[in-house]
Amino acid sequence: MKKRLLVFTAPWCIPCKKYIPVVQEVVESYFPDLPVDLIDIGEDEHVETARFFNVKSVPTIIMLDEKTGFPVAQKLDIMNRDDLADWVKAGIEA
Repeated sequence: MKKRLLVFTAPWCIPCKKYIPVVQEVVESYFPDLPVDLIDIGEDEHVETARFFNVKSVPTIIMLDEKTGFPVAQKLDIMNRDDLADWVKAGIEA
């Protein structure tokens, strides 16, 4: 199954600004073929996407099954690099 990582963020979210580089580093280092979409819910065009995935806070990351369009995993808040890598690996294998 092909997966995609959705990362919901907002311009006013200070933890998001620190977390995004961690997410990018983990994906580039361990999962270079995994597409990543950074979704800024502060932009009007992404509000409906956030509603669709029931995003209530940021940062939120969702592992999406591209075939079905449904999430296979979702995580609120931040994780350290190792926990994030383990979470992504589990989501890819789900």
